[in-house]
Amino acid sequence: MGSYMIKTVQSLVSILLISFLVFNIQIHAGETGKISGQVLDNITNEALIGANIIIASKWVDGNEQPLQYTYGASTDIEGKYFILNVPPGLYTVKASYIGFSAKTVIKVSVDVDKTTSVDFDLSPEDITTEEVLVTAYSAKTVEPDVTATKQVYNIRDVENIAGVNSITDILELQADVVDDHFRGGRVGESLYLVSGGSINNPLNNSRAFSPIVLGLEQVEVFTSGFSAEYGDVWSTRIEATGIPSYYKTWAGSPYSADNLYFYDMLWDTEAWLQENPTQPGRSLFDAGFGFGPLYLPPRNTWPPDPLTLADSLHIAKLGQTAWYQAIRDVGLEYADMTPDYTVRFTTSGPIFKDLKFFMAAEQTVESAVVPTPDKNVERQLMSNFTHQFDKSNKFSFRFIYDYQFENILNSNWLRWMFDRTFSVSKSTQRSLQYGFGWNYIFNPSTVFDVKLNVLDVYTKERIDLLRDNQFIENYSSGTNWVDYTGPSGHRVGRPNDDIVNENALTYDFHASILSQFNSNNLVKAGLQFMYYQLEVNNDLNVSDPGSYSKVNYSAYPYEGAFYIQD
Repeated sequence: MGSYMIKTVQSLVSILLISFLVFNIQIHAGETGKISGQVLDNITNEALIGANIIIASKWVDGNEQPLQYTYGASTDIEGKYFILNVPPGLYTVKASYIGFSAKTVIKVSVDVDKTTSVDFDLSPEDITTEEVLVTAYSAKTVEPDVTATKQVYNIRDVENIAGVNSITDILELQADVVDDHFRGGRVGESLYLVSGGSINNPLNNSRAFSPIVLGLEQVEVFTSGFSAEYGDVWSTRIEATGIPSYYKTWAGSPYSADNLYFYDMLWDTEAWLQENPTQPGRSLFDAGFGFGPLYLPPRNTWPPDPLTLADSLHIAKLGQTAWYQAIRDVGLEYADMTPDYTVRFTTSGPIFKDLKFFMAAEQTVESAVVPTPDKNVERQLMSNFTHQFDKSNKFSFRFIYDYQFENILNSNWLRWMFDRTFSVSKSTQRSLQYGFGWNYIFNPSTVFDVKLNVLDVYTKERIDLLRDNQFIENYSSGTNWVDYTGPSGHRVGRPNDDIVNENALTYDFHASILSQFNSNNLVKAGLQFMYYQLEVNNDLNVSDPGSYSKVNYSAYPYEGAFYIQD
């Protein structure tokens, strides 16, 4: 089985997804890339020693913006150079050498944890006296430092594709990814990191939330950080979308009589005595269901045995009446026609010269596939502060708040179509993440990085029907409450019987050092420590005292890792 990785690089946040099928080991990726290459004399093809290479500017939304600090390097005896710790994005790179014309390459793409190769061949000034501008730069098709299949999606290129509104939508542009599953992988086999900090809920290893797409800059999908360079001007963007509510399919309302199986046929009482097309050999209605001891003494109880046609029709009428009661919402007219909508907002810019700010917010409100008293809600706020203390020290603070409310209907929503008020579980999940980071440049070839992340996930799930210390039996015993499934396949009276209260707190610390040991070896070493506080208080199978079970525990596991790679 393979290993799969996804990295999402954002203006706001970097996400790393690693699908793992055997070992649950978390090795953190970096948040910056590298530019390297060689500078030669284009006449003699000899190396130019001591040539200057600088990153002159960055391209944002098609506009060239100056950098607060200049990244640069000089070539060695072989004419080779490298520039480490370059945030992801598009850059203008310039090479100059005394006695030679300068050369500039624009829109050089830098990816996280990857080396972008940019070579220069400079002409002596006596041959060419003007600077050369290269506008047709393209990355190499084969990347020698990539050991897995990789697909890069730039958000500016995919955000206008119809239906691409989330991280999941972007991942599904891959042929072998469906609902975040890689080649049939299961839920819990993926690791998501936000700026180096896990956003997986340790209780079930699922993703706690999906970051806002408007904050993204690039998504890398591997089959096998939190960039703070926002420019020197304020930028704000607002986006809103909406669709008509309730109509989740082209067929229209699920309560329309035209869309209900068996509905027209079952108006005829005699049709209840005919064969069930989904269950050959059986009638649509079992005459003995719910009407007392048909074949047990005393024999004089109703209904009689054997049944006459009149008796059968009488019983079928009772079944028909019960069915009508269960599907009483047929022809329902929606009073609330408020559309489903999503609103997104981002703003970024400098607060002071060395302090920059980014914030993104998003809210989505939509109806469930059938109308419920409360709509599904997703709400998220991300913010980031970055302080460039000097050229060698950068500090960052990140805060993410995510709220999700959902009516749990699963895929078989027919079960709750006519019983959607008390029987549908309401799930609420609140996630908070705080992140602190320090990036220190020892010298042009060595960079040190430290991060501390805290993730707090609270999950609550229950049905409105039950209060504390109550069982479903309290309502179904001795009353007209019944678990009933009619011949049309619709079910009523069967609420979910699990109550969930869970809280998971994750402390994640990791540090790494990256050093260009020589022209051919980029060495990275790091360590990580994670500590969890898990609190679970769940009531399961709350149907009756005999089937009820309580799951109540606290746990404080921890794990650590060390790695070194060349």
